Amino acid sequence: MNSFTKSLRPPEQKKKIMISGGKSFFVPFAFKFLLFAAGFFGIITYRIYLNEKAEELNREASAIQLKIHKLNREIANLKIEKERLSSWAYVGGRIKDYNLALRPATSDQIRSINIIGPKGYGGSGMASAVVAPETVLPVSRKSPARTTQNSSSSKISRM
Repeated sequence: MNSFTKSLRPPEQKKKIMISGGKSFFVPFAFKFLLFAAGFFGIITYRIYLNEKAEELNREASAIQLKIHKLNREIANLKIEKERLSSWAYVGGRIKDYNLALRPATSDQIRSINIIGPKGYGGSGMASAVVAPETVLPVSRKSPARTTQNSSSSKISRM
């Protein structure tokens, strides 16, 4: 065969010759196989990583749920303790223990306030409350920030 006839061969015959040669067929196949294996290995590794993270988050969630449960139990115990300490049986016992005599308030300890409000909300417009008297602090000559004002209804101290 001369060089002229070699170049005129159809491309299909050239391909058949390369496939039957051996080495030129193995290299592309090996490359594709290695690429597929690397991708498959990467996907498996990523899936294992995600499963590990999910398990770690589940452990944290269960630890937090346990902590919440303990805090709720502690809150319930504190509410029970508050009720016990504010009960009359406990308060009465403390009064007897410390010999604290309860007596009714004197007339100078009670003040009455009448508040006149709007009548448009279905109310009478009057409200009254019993309050404790205001405490007036003595005015010192050294402190100019404190002043007292006398009015006809009450004494007010300002700081």
